[in-house]
Amino acid sequence: MSKKYFVMLAIALIVVITGCSNKSKTPDESSFSATITATNSYEVNKDLVMGASLKNVSTEDYELTHAGGVFYFSVKDSQGKNVNQFVMTLPAIRSNLKSQDEIREQYSHKLDTPGMYEILAIAKFSIGEGDEEKKYVINTNTMKVEVK
Repeated sequence: MSKKYFVMLAIALIVVITGCSNKSKTPDESSFSATITATNSYEVNKDLVMGASLKNVSTEDYELTHAGGVFYFSVKDSQGKNVNQFVMTLPAIRSNLKSQDEIREQYSHKLDTPGMYEILAIAKFSIGEGDEEKKYVINTNTMKVEVK
């Protein structure tokens, strides 16, 4: 009887330890880094091509829920006015982002006025479901480009 009791106690202890050691799958923003890239100079009426990447810098794998893409792209003129209309389609797409992997996206916009422009991409996604869902908004670096 005492051997049975010991085995049951050992199993219960393993279940408790395993349950307590499960980490939350909702990391903080420092688990991700976002960057934007583009050429510094473009010609009028040519496509301004931007690339953005979201990197999982943590040691965990995550499932992200997002719209048609992870990134929203912003192009502003020298007065700070948005010059692009960016619409996202197909909400609730799920993407797996493994440890140290990246999601890369590209966007282009034609500019018809010479000048200096500021570009930025914003990653918007969530991790988890229901009460455990956490929403993320992670900005890339801001970049200046010249249109001649």
